[in-house]
Amino acid sequence: MKFERKRVEKDNIDIFQRITGSKVGGSLLIILSGILIYNIAKSMIITSEKVQILSQAEKEVSNLRLDNLENLLLIEYMTSDEYLETEARNRLNLSKKGEVAFVIPEEILKKGLLQVERILNEDERVSDIENWRIWQDFFIVGI
Repeated sequence: MKFERKRVEKDNIDIFQRITGSKVGGSLLIILSGILIYNIAKSMIITSEKVQILSQAEKEVSNLRLDNLENLLLIEYMTSDEYLETEARNRLNLSKKGEVAFVIPEEILKKGLLQVERILNEDERVSDIENWRIWQDFFIVGI
């Protein structure tokens, strides 16, 4: 039994040496090795891309969970009495007892916003304008 096993092992070694010793066999082994290395590299690249896609999907899921939580909090706030009171005050121009509601026309509000933007964007400082001109503009033009 031992003799047969040694002989089989010796035959296998002889066959391997014959294959690697010949030019055709060596070339075939090099080609086979190249194909295996190419397939391993390709699978590593594919795995890397899949890991990157998985990471991006996890980030999206995390962002969607945050958005969902934000929306739940917004829904909770919008169903509260505080929100209803605020919306009634803003949209219907209502006020509590003892308060005075001011209604500012859209046209005047737009003018005021334009003036604020102009003041913030100008190189000329407000302190450079004479004080009496500022009061004159206030009384003549308004807000």
